[in-house]
Amino acid sequence: MGKHNGARRRYLWEIRGWLPCSGKLKRGILKRIENTVLEYLIENPEASYEDLTERFGVPQQIAATYVEEMGTNELLRDLRIRRRIVRAVTVAALSVVILWAGLVIASYVDHRKDVNGYLVVGEVTVIERNEID
Repeated sequence: MGKHNGARRRYLWEIRGWLPCSGKLKRGILKRIENTVLEYLIENPEASYEDLTERFGVPQQIAATYVEEMGTNELLRDLRIRRRIVRAVTVAALSVVILWAGLVIASYVDHRKDVNGYLVVGEVTVIERNEID
C-alpha cells in the first residue's frame, strides 16, 4: 500500500492544482476521482504514478475535461473569485512593504538626528561678532 499511496497522493495533488473551481466543488470532484483511483489500486497494488496517468489520463486532461463540462457562467465566476483573492493578497503585501519602508526611513532619520544632534538640510553660515567701543 505504501508505494501506490504516494503515487495516489501525487496524482490527486496535481489534479487539484489544475482544477479551476471553488474549494467545495473541487473537494467533491477529487473525492470521486480518489474513490476510482483507490479501486484501481486495490486491483493493481503495484501500480505507479505512470500507471495512473496511463489509465486515467494526465492531470491536465482531467481538468480540461471538467472545464469542458462546466458551464461558462460557473467557470467565469470561479475565475473572478480567484482573481479577487490574488488582488487582495497583492494589495496586502504591497501595504506591508510600504509600511516597512516607512519604518526603515523613520528609523534612519532618527538615527541621523541622534548622531549629529539634528538633521542638517542646508548650509550653515557663521557670523562673527564684533564689539564696538
